[in-house]
Amino acid sequence: MTDTKVSKSVVEFTPELVCLGVAWFVSDEEHTSSQTTLFNKLDATNIDLANMSSYRGEFGRMALAYFVSVYGDEYATFLADPAVAGKATFSLDRIGSKAKPVESTKKLMQGQIRAKVRRLTNAYEKHLKGGDKSRRTRETLSTYHADVKALAPRLAAYQKLEGPSTQQNDQRKLLQALIDTSISQCAKAKKWFVAEVKRQTLAIAKSTK
Repeated sequence: MTDTKVSKSVVEFTPELVCLGVAWFVSDEEHTSSQTTLFNKLDATNIDLANMSSYRGEFGRMALAYFVSVYGDEYATFLADPAVAGKATFSLDRIGSKAKPVESTKKLMQGQIRAKVRRLTNAYEKHLKGGDKSRRTRETLSTYHADVKALAPRLAAYQKLEGPSTQQNDQRKLLQALIDTSISQCAKAKKWFVAEVKRQTLAIAKSTK
């Protein structure tokens, strides 16, 4: 699409739009169904090439929400505390992962968020300039399978949480909705997801014996 919008003041992203941004980061791949869904929603806002930089704070909320979905609410609490210095450390413990937590500093964490924002805004700017018009429908549909494979582990992690927060419940519902959309459009994605659910069910059954 071309840049035909008139720049207006910044409008706060809705929770749904932020969650779609999280899904885009989770898929970690451009030209997926997650990108199509997100960019269609962004196209309905007043964002254009002229005011893109004014929206960096809102894109930052998407990036922060992504890291919260990976590491929990404590991630955001740590970054938001003005008393915490840049060299202060935080234990990055992935939700649902048995891997050993990794220590990081506030400064590095802030840098990771900025990097996510740059990646997303660069991709959307390319979209606004018409740089992604060459995609074929067949290629777009084939990425539903990739989306499901990327989103399924995050959904499984949320489903294992005991006493999840409201935000975590919202994330789980969105991931499930995105997966449902993908498997309804792609038989290969549906076949893989059904097999993955069966595999997880068997794994849980074995662990409880």
